Amino acid sequence: MEDEFFPEFKALIAAMLDNITPRYTPLTQLARWQLIKLVAIAVIALLVLYGAFRLFVYLRMRKKDRRRLAQFRQILADVEGILCGPTDVAAARGGSPAAEDVSSSGGSAGGGTGGSVPDKAPSFVRQCAALGEQIDRHTNRPMNSRLVAMLSWRIACGTKMNAEQAAICFCSALTADIGLLDLPRSLFFREHLTKKERKLLRTQVQRAVGSISSVGFIPVAYLPFFIGSCLYRRENYDGSGYPEGLAGSAIPVLARIVRAVEDYTAMTEWRVYGHIAPLSPRAAVRELKKSAGIYDQRIVSIIEKLV
Repeated sequence: MEDEFFPEFKALIAAMLDNITPRYTPLTQLARWQLIKLVAIAVIALLVLYGAFRLFVYLRMRKKDRRRLAQFRQILADVEGILCGPTDVAAARGGSPAAEDVSSSGGSAGGGTGGSVPDKAPSFVRQCAALGEQIDRHTNRPMNSRLVAMLSWRIACGTKMNAEQAAICFCSALTADIGLLDLPRSLFFREHLTKKERKLLRTQVQRAVGSISSVGFIPVAYLPFFIGSCLYRRENYDGSGYPEGLAGSAIPVLARIVRAVEDYTAMTEWRVYGHIAPLSPRAAVRELKKSAGIYDQRIVSIIEKLV
C-alpha cells in the first residue's frame, strides 16, 4: 500500500535509514557475562548482609530475653519468700521441713491484706507463672505476662504498698488476661478485627471472673485482689471504660497498674502478627501521658522514672 501512495518517499526513507548511526555499541559476549557476574555477586552480598543482620538481631534479642528471664526468676523467688516465708520455700523445693509451722504468720511484710497463706504458697506462685505462660502461648505474645508482672512489681514497690501487697500485684498481673483463654486463638493472629470480633473481645473481663475463681490454687484471702485486677483492668480513669464505667480511685489500684503496664508493654514490644515497629520507652510514656483520661497519671509518672 505504501508503494501505491508514497512511491516518491522510498528513496528518501532509504537514504535516511542509511545515515542513521546507532546510539550505543552492543556489548560483547564477554562483557555481558562479566556484567551478569557482577550483578550476581552484588545480590549474594546483599543476601549475606541481610542474613548477618537478622542473626545479629536474633542473638541480641535472645540475650535480652535471657536477661529478662533471669530477672523474672529472681523476682519470682522474692515473691515466694514474701508470701510464704523462706522456710516454706525451702521445704517446697526439697529442703528440710521447718521445725515449726510458719504458715500461720503468712510471712507477710507489714500485713495489710489479711488471711493466712497455706503451705502450698510456693506452688501457688509458680502456678500463677505457669498460667501466665499458658495465656501468652494462647494469645501469641511471648513473655508478655512476665514483662507485665515484672513492671507491675516495680511500680508497686515504688508506691506505698507493703511487700505482701506488691507480691500480690505481681501474681495478679501474671493472670490478669485469663479471660482471653476462653476466646478463639485465631482472634490473636489478625491485624484488624471486625466489629463483632471486637465486641467478643470485650467479654474477656466477665469471662475472667469465672475463670480466676475456678483455677483452684489461689488462696481465698487473695482472690478478691485477683478478681479486681481481672474485672476492672479495662476501666478508664475518666469513667469511659468497661464493664462498669468506674472512675478515679473507685478503680482498684491493681487494675490501674495492670491497665497502664499492659498498654505500655504492647507499645514497646514486637508482636509476631504485627507490622508496626515498637515505640521506644520514652515515646511510649509520652503516649500514656497524652491519654490522661485513660491512665492514672501517678502510675505513668512511676513508669517514666523506672524506664
